[in-house]
Amino acid sequence: MSALKAKLITNLEKRMSVEITNKNPLKYLNEAVDCDIPPSEFAEQLVTECVMCLHQFSRRKGAGASVCFFAEVVCAVGNSFMKTLGLKRDSAVAAKTGAFALYTFEWAKLIEVSLGQGKRGHAAYVVTIKEDNKLNSLFN
Repeated sequence: MSALKAKLITNLEKRMSVEITNKNPLKYLNEAVDCDIPPSEFAEQLVTECVMCLHQFSRRKGAGASVCFFAEVVCAVGNSFMKTLGLKRDSAVAAKTGAFALYTFEWAKLIEVSLGQGKRGHAAYVVTIKEDNKLNSLFN
């Protein structure tokens, strides 16, 4: 495991224990860790889902390929992770899960989330990959 991936996993583990309370919609993250999955494996799976989704969404081809929308990425990360755990599909919780995980990548300065130009001139949050080489090293 690379040093960068270990750093992301450690940060995510720490944030899960500190930021998620019993009244938080993401409490299932801590409940799953309490059951049978070690926190490091759980965080590693979440980091892997983030890397795969970021890699996929930042390399799209076709119309609108240059724009990577925040809402699409967080929902994809959350839905993919929840599916891996065998949980029912819930878009609201999936978006919160994805945003929670994606913040770790922003903390590590691999990505940047900013207000940008959406479709038809509307403002939308956009994900910009800042360190593509590091993201590729996590993907491989």
